[in-house]
Amino acid sequence: MKTVVVIEKIENMIRAIQASIQRAMKSYYAETGLSKTHTLVLREVRTCEPITLNELSSNLSKVPANMSITVSELEDQGYLERERFVDDRRVTKIRLTEKGAEAVNLFDTYMEKNLHEMIEDEKTLKDILEKLESVYEKVKKY
Repeated sequence: MKTVVVIEKIENMIRAIQASIQRAMKSYYAETGLSKTHTLVLREVRTCEPITLNELSSNLSKVPANMSITVSELEDQGYLERERFVDDRRVTKIRLTEKGAEAVNLFDTYMEKNLHEMIEDEKTLKDILEKLESVYEKVKKY
């Protein structure tokens, strides 16, 4: 099989897996009232907090103006808070609130439950991830 065909099949499989996960997570989104984008932002903030808006936009490959709107929505709903950076008052850092941390933890619980039901062999999944990471390291310079 040609490399191009293999890559297309991988892309299609990734999209299909993402769609399955999103269908499985509908109850989480309904329970919290959060969107996929809101959840993505909360998870990224948890991973990198405190984080600036520009760092968050860059990490998620989103336009800063759009990210600002999303962060403001999450701040208004009590999931995020902004604080001025002590060393440079021009810099604002974004952090999770307790409500935001609870929402991300609930997401993790839903994911763990649903993924456990979908994927029986976690070792195989980790092996696939390692191989994909290896391929990415080779192609990321292009």
